[in-house]
Amino acid sequence: MRKISFFAVLMLLCSAAFGQWTVSGNVQDVNSQPVASKLVYVSTDSFPNQQIYWGQDYTDTNGNYTVSFATGAPAIGTTVHIQLFDCNNSLIDDTVMYAVPAITHNFTICAAQAAATDIHGTITAGNPTTGEADAEVYLIEMQVDSLTSDTTLVAIDSTVTDSVGYYSFSIPNFYAPQLMVKAALLPANANYANYLPTYYTSSLVWYGASALPNPLPVTAVNIQLIAGVNPGGPGFIAGNVAQGANKSTAVGDPLNHRILILTTASNQAVAYTYSDASGHFSFSNLPLGTYKLFGDVMGKSNPALLVTLDNTHPSVANIEFQEHSHLFEGHYITATAIANMPAALQNASVFPNPASDKISVTGIANIGGAKTVTLTAMNGSVIFTQQFAEGETVTVPVASLTKGVYMLNLNTTVGNAIFKVTK
Repeated sequence: MRKISFFAVLMLLCSAAFGQWTVSGNVQDVNSQPVASKLVYVSTDSFPNQQIYWGQDYTDTNGNYTVSFATGAPAIGTTVHIQLFDCNNSLIDDTVMYAVPAITHNFTICAAQAAATDIHGTITAGNPTTGEADAEVYLIEMQVDSLTSDTTLVAIDSTVTDSVGYYSFSIPNFYAPQLMVKAALLPANANYANYLPTYYTSSLVWYGASALPNPLPVTAVNIQLIAGVNPGGPGFIAGNVAQGANKSTAVGDPLNHRILILTTASNQAVAYTYSDASGHFSFSNLPLGTYKLFGDVMGKSNPALLVTLDNTHPSVANIEFQEHSHLFEGHYITATAIANMPAALQNASVFPNPASDKISVTGIANIGGAKTVTLTAMNGSVIFTQQFAEGETVTVPVASLTKGVYMLNLNTTVGNAIFKVTK
């Protein structure tokens, strides 16, 4: 009995030394579907005085593979690595100990995901099953500075929907960590005034929008435009959009094509409009009530300005929005003076406004004592300051100033007044 056992072991060792050995098996995904054309690698660890084995094979249409070694075999107990890359391009390294010349090893890996070939979808308005022609769609790249946390948004591509509301973009040929999509109807569309520009998935402003999934989706990126609800009324809101401080162009210059969005106090969309070439904007036929008025300048904070229309004040037209480096914000102004003035200064004014050479302060001849005038830029820096004696004509030279908007502070013995002046 002992001799037979010894002979069997001897035959096994001889087979290991001189026979053929194989590694075979099947590769399927988590949905129990065979994975074809998947490359499977087989190798052994390196040991002194032992042969290193290495081979590979592609799976067939049924997911089967076989890696064969014609001569020799590893020593009993040698580690055999069986490897492949899964659908996420991660290496799977399974190991077995060599014991028999025919090794069977199967894999179950994640299901392969189809790669997106473009970014596409449909733009709809009132009827979610009917696409809107004449809608412009923007592909926007968003980047966040890791040091300053500043957000930069740039429209890198745009297109117009076809007759059934369909659009598509080619995938950018550069790395874009986050992409966003925005749609807006063109004036040629009959629904232009009734549906607001909307981001994917459903937001009026960029900071509430959803970035596209990464990797990019194979499925459609559809946008249902948000409807404005305005039952009509006697109310009117108007104002202007101007360049603010910390910008490269002149402070106070009008800004064209800046979107202004109007909602109710409870965030129900009402209407939208764009500033014209003179920076002017307006909303008409509004019900009386309280509204939120704000812009959507990409990459900037866009806080809302509360506007109340009532029977006493059905119209509000003294609004100015200013665009700064990181802020697009509205505030109230009056026609000339922008601060509450003492009764004794009610006749005070500045002339001419706009000015090209000098500005004179008028209507203060009956006010005794010295007057001090300070002219500041919109960023707060002092441009000019001077004290004028009683009875002296108050004038401020502006010929050397760059074009823009400035603040003139008049200090008298009866109080102060602040005026907005334009060069």
